Amino acid sequence: MTFSKIPIENLPPAFRQKVESVEALGGDPSFFQFAANANHIVEFYWTHFYGDVFFSGILPVRIKELVRLRLTLHSGCNFCQIGDSASAVKHGVSPDEIQMLLDPGQDLNFLSATEQAAMKFADLVASSQPVTTIDTELHDELTAHFSDSELVELFTIIGVLTGMGRMLVASGFVQASCAMSSVPSAQTKNP
Repeated sequence: MTFSKIPIENLPPAFRQKVESVEALGGDPSFFQFAANANHIVEFYWTHFYGDVFFSGILPVRIKELVRLRLTLHSGCNFCQIGDSASAVKHGVSPDEIQMLLDPGQDLNFLSATEQAAMKFADLVASSQPVTTIDTELHDELTAHFSDSELVELFTIIGVLTGMGRMLVASGFVQASCAMSSVPSAQTKNP
């Protein structure tokens, strides 16, 4: 089963660079070529979501990178783990931290209390278990470490990335895998 894709040579130059960076990481650019069928989605996701919120916004990018990686543990998107790891290293997350973060049995005490609170909420939202309401303890942790505007940004990022990760696996654009073979270095291009 396949979806229609725009040929790489017909993509706008900026988006073609994105596709080329995906290929350089060993990824399949099929989803990007499929997404190019709807320019407004390309603009929303890669310009507004990533450009205006994820790599800008009010939360430290390191926290957003940690959350994004933690969500790949739940979606099983191996390509996301590799590409997101390369970006995380560029934004101050060590390869050892990445390996520990992607280990479902690992205690998260290596992270700051603020980072741990963000990971707990990411785990709650992305869990394969039925969605449950945040409990008082996690609510108090989150409100102790984040302002209201930071929480809005954190919750939105987790929601968008959780949906995208699940969609990529469910639609067959990426293979699900729970194991990551290696953590890319900081020199690897950001997907």
